[in-house]
Amino acid sequence: MKFAAVALISPLFAQDGGGGAGPMQMALPLVMIGLLFFFMIIRPQQREQRQRDDMLKQLKKNDRVWTSGGVFGIVTNVKPESGEATIRIDEKNDTTMRVRLSAISQVLAEGDAAETKTESK
Repeated sequence: MKFAAVALISPLFAQDGGGGAGPMQMALPLVMIGLLFFFMIIRPQQREQRQRDDMLKQLKKNDRVWTSGGVFGIVTNVKPESGEATIRIDEKNDTTMRVRLSAISQVLAEGDAAETKTESK
C-alpha cells in the first residue's frame, strides 16, 4: 500500500527534462542587463566625448572659452599638435595664459560672451 501512494505522488514532483533551467535561460537576464548598461551609460558617454572632441578640433582664434578652472578668455593661439592653447584673460593688460586643450570646457556663443563682458565691469 505504501508503494501505491509513492507511485501516485512522485509524478507531481518530477522535473521536466531533469536539469531545471538551461544555460540559455540563465544567461538571458545577464545579456539583457549588459545591453541596458550599454545603451543607457556607455553610448551616451561616447556621444558626449565625440561632441567634445569635435568642439576642440574646431577651436580657433578669437573664440571665447571657459576653462575647467572657471577662467573666461579669448583664444589667441591654438597648437593642436602639442595639445595646448593660449588664451587672453585680461584685455587691458594683455595678460595671456597657456592651457591644455582638455582644460577648455566650453566654447561660448556670442550671447554668452556679451554677458561675461558686462559681468566683469
